Amino acid sequence: MSGGDDSGGLFPVAVLIDELKSSETQKRVRATKQLKVISEALGFERTREELIPYVTEKGGGWDDDDEVLMCIAEQFSEFVDYVGGVEYAECLLQPLEQLVSMEEPVVRDKAVSAIKSIMVELPDSVLERVCAPMVYRMANHEWDACKAGAAAVIPQMLRQTKNPETVDQLRKLFASLCEADVPLVKRAAANNMAAICKATSDVSSLTKFLRLFATLGRDEQDGVRLVVIEKAADVATALSNTQMGGDLIQTNIIPIVRESCQDVSWRVRYMLCVSFKAIAEATHLSRNPSEIARLYRELAEDREAEVRTAAAHQIATVGALLKGTREARSVLPHFTTLCKDDSNHVRAAAAANIVEGLSNAFSQHEVTETLLPLLEKLLRDESSDVRLNVIGELGKFSGAVGFNEVSSSILPAVTKLATDPKWRVREGVINVVPNLAKLMGADKFDAELLQIVVGWLTDQVCEIRTLVARVLCDLWQIFGESWAKLSLLPKVVVLAVRENYMHRVALLHFTSCASKKSCCSAETIHTQFLPLYNNLARDQVPNVRFNVANSINAALPKLDRQAIVMTWKPLLEALENDPDHDVRQYASKALINCP
Repeated sequence: MSGGDDSGGLFPVAVLIDELKSSETQKRVRATKQLKVISEALGFERTREELIPYVTEKGGGWDDDDEVLMCIAEQFSEFVDYVGGVEYAECLLQPLEQLVSMEEPVVRDKAVSAIKSIMVELPDSVLERVCAPMVYRMANHEWDACKAGAAAVIPQMLRQTKNPETVDQLRKLFASLCEADVPLVKRAAANNMAAICKATSDVSSLTKFLRLFATLGRDEQDGVRLVVIEKAADVATALSNTQMGGDLIQTNIIPIVRESCQDVSWRVRYMLCVSFKAIAEATHLSRNPSEIARLYRELAEDREAEVRTAAAHQIATVGALLKGTREARSVLPHFTTLCKDDSNHVRAAAAANIVEGLSNAFSQHEVTETLLPLLEKLLRDESSDVRLNVIGELGKFSGAVGFNEVSSSILPAVTKLATDPKWRVREGVINVVPNLAKLMGADKFDAELLQIVVGWLTDQVCEIRTLVARVLCDLWQIFGESWAKLSLLPKVVVLAVRENYMHRVALLHFTSCASKKSCCSAETIHTQFLPLYNNLARDQVPNVRFNVANSINAALPKLDRQAIVMTWKPLLEALENDPDHDVRQYASKALINCP
């Protein structure tokens, strides 16, 4: 295909056309993303007759790169106007129909999505003439991928067509896909059952589809049953807006949920746990607390740790669903058992959810009685992840039982985790320090935790030192500037004389961060930070000196013009003459911001 005269404005188009067949994938991708530009230059007719065939062939067939094929599908989804309008949409649908048969799932999904986007724009006449035959071909194709694509397209066709005969044929086609022998097709049918229910209004047809859905839920392939339970909530939601929706849910969806709870495949039971909240809300199980309690008890007692972990993640959900009911007490032993499970993962999940679960289900007095013994046990757990999750829930703990009730257990655990060999654990503890500070108050925090927090500025891991610099600034914001001058700064400034240069750099990171906070005044910067900068500007390590320049630059917006000219600018000018290139660069950058 030729782009015409290579002169003038058509030259870039000719380059793009050449790149469509380049041997380099990225060039083909880039050119494919510019198909609209090429089409505008060629016009409607040449786009239909030359450009579309050109991009859908490469050496007699499709491009062999999935990324290019995905780009083609994406472009075609918005290409109707570039081929001359809806009357010519067939020239786009034909290649997209071929893409649906590709092996790569993401390519098929993009092609199906593009077909559905184009169908939305089409009038009834084009739907009947072009789309209906296309769907029949896909549903009866020898390739299973095409049949799976048909399952996704049929709901869209049902929503748009007004022809009763076409509607009847499409429903029969979808039913045949539900009864296919191949798991890929059955999974696609189950995945699109909610869309079919939304597109179906009469109860008789809905009942037939739901029976097929229930049959898929008992399929011999656990991959099919997995999709059924994953989509059960969506199907129930779709039924809620239909006539007799409540009855249809009770007679068709609830039995699927019950059977999934005892499925032989742990993956299906796991998916039920993951989808528990969505299913309970969509199927109105919240009105049947005894059913919720029964299902949850079975899942919490599951023999597979993965399922019990998922059940532990649902403690808060179940607590909220059973709030104010007598069935709440029947699941309480299972909540506590999950906190004592042999699996570290189960205990960690339970530790992260037990507070909210108990608070949702019980009164404060009942929570205190049950939670304190669990808390003390979890804080002594051998797994650092469990202990960390407990501390991460501290705000909820204090709201549920009061901080004074649990401080004697929490503070020793924080102290122990502060030196945990896993730096991610130390990071997690640092992140909860601001919440701890708010609950403890300045005096108790100074006595119990301040020295530990300041000590993290000398941690061996850079991420920890950087994080604690920010957290110390948060504490400054919480407790105020007077506290910072009396309690915080005297403990921090001693790092300026430490032998390890990284400790001095950490100090400068802290002062730089503090200078940017509204809680740190210009007076504090001048009286507390300036002496540090004067000393550290003469440090033997270049990294320290350029961080001095960087810290001064952070402080400049708060300082008045006279102070900068008289005191701060000379210091930067001295650093600008430093023998180290990086120091000079940072100093010059700061001087630009000086008056």
